[in-house]
Amino acid sequence: MPEDERPSALQDLLDLRLGYSEATGTLKLRSLLAQTYEDCSPDNILVTTGAIEANFLLFNVLLSPGDHVVAPYPAYQQLYSVPRALGCEVSLWRVSDEDGFHFDLDELERLLKPETRLVVINSPHNPTGAMLTADELQRVYDLADSVGARVLSDEAYRWLAVPGGLDSPPPLYNLGPAGISVGTFSKPFGLPGLRIGWMAAPAEVTAECWAMRDY
Repeated sequence: MPEDERPSALQDLLDLRLGYSEATGTLKLRSLLAQTYEDCSPDNILVTTGAIEANFLLFNVLLSPGDHVVAPYPAYQQLYSVPRALGCEVSLWRVSDEDGFHFDLDELERLLKPETRLVVINSPHNPTGAMLTADELQRVYDLADSVGARVLSDEAYRWLAVPGGLDSPPPLYNLGPAGISVGTFSKPFGLPGLRIGWMAAPAEVTAECWAMRDY
């Protein structure tokens, strides 16, 4: 930041009111986040304490004991351990390391069952960096939809630079009503201390997640 702008920026921080605000996220923030998706309104956005809370709420709202879940592996442990803790059967969709790390979509098709209720993806993937293309994301969505499952996309690394100047794939929310996107300020913006995450989902899902969070 230019030195001559620092006093003004500091004053803005000093003037910032840090009292209680809307627990679902302010309308202004939800409106701005909604603009990063297609056909999305503030009612489709729920602001959470980091992406970890968004994922936790979604697992608890969307899943019941005995449901089948497909989750990536290796991955952030929450993505497969929380469904298991809820009594779900979890099949691990392992990232292939042949010819560079990538997701094998034929393997995903083999893992799906009539009981599958949720397919979890993480792209760009932590820890390998594997990334699904727009066409691959569409196939993931279509495969999940064919068995009546939703897709929860942990997009913690969305908005990071894409090698080679390639276009970033679309968020899962944009692909249809079975797509749910989870985002965070932590990774792409380097602001983990703010603990701000969110979900973009059908309004009935965000409402159920809010009801669970609000006890």
